[in-house]
Amino acid sequence: KKPGINCGRSFFICARPLGKSGEKEKGTEWRCPTFIWSSDWKKSQSQGA
Repeated sequence: KKPGINCGRSFFICARPLGKSGEKEKGTEWRCPTFIWSSDWKKSQSQGA
């Protein structure tokens, strides 16, 4: 882990597993681009979105 502003921040990612090769596979059924910071999720939930 690199020290910095985002170190220790909570986040959500897609629950889909890694690809068949065991590596992240962009643009396939194995990995979607969903990434949401926990703080952003809480803001959207409090606004009713």
